[in-house]
Amino acid sequence: MEFLRNVLAINSGLDVAYIASGALMAMRFTSPLVRGFGWAVILQGAFLFVFDLSFLALAMRQG
Repeated sequence: MEFLRNVLAINSGLDVAYIASGALMAMRFTSPLVRGFGWAVILQGAFLFVFDLSFLALAMRQG
């Protein structure tokens, strides 16, 4: 269980990096296609962040 909690904690940090890279794409580039990809990455990263944190909270309650 400890290994799972560590993996989920690391994944949550990587999700933040995922969101940041999407924000960089969405705000830095002028191409509508790249900006759209950036927003898609932000959305996916946000979902993964919530999913990983929820699963981490559940794993921590299990002990």
